[in-house]
Amino acid sequence: MFVSIRPLRFTVLALQRQAARELAAAFSGIGLTPSQAEVITVVGTYGPLSVREVGEYLVCESGSPSRLVQTLVDRGLLARAVSSHDRRASFLTLTKDGRDTLAAVAKAEERYESTLAARLGGVDIGGLSETLRAAITDEQLAEALNRRFPAQSTI
Repeated sequence: MFVSIRPLRFTVLALQRQAARELAAAFSGIGLTPSQAEVITVVGTYGPLSVREVGEYLVCESGSPSRLVQTLVDRGLLARAVSSHDRRASFLTLTKDGRDTLAAVAKAEERYESTLAARLGGVDIGGLSETLRAAITDEQLAEALNRRFPAQSTI
């Protein structure tokens, strides 16, 4: 018997759109977009990183994060430091304001994730995450997810 995947596909799309709106609202109080908040989180968690390395961790943004990073540098949330090994290379770190912003981002994400977990009730989040991850065939997205959230961890 054939079971249509269409309802699941549209459910995932609807949830993604809803999450994007809800996260945009949560981060607007901090003055960030969800993509900017993700960069702050990545640099704060894994930095110092080059712009290319930041891009390897991003899930929300595809392509080069140069413009996104430059906006955060211009706002004083990220700083560029020249590599002591290669003067052509630079690495991104959080500034003091960036570290304060990272704390605010973490609180906003925690509130959002608590709300979403409550909506999902007793669903096995780890199992659901692994099941959905199995459908991801885009190598760049799969690698970014695996860097940020190793497959055996609960997302």
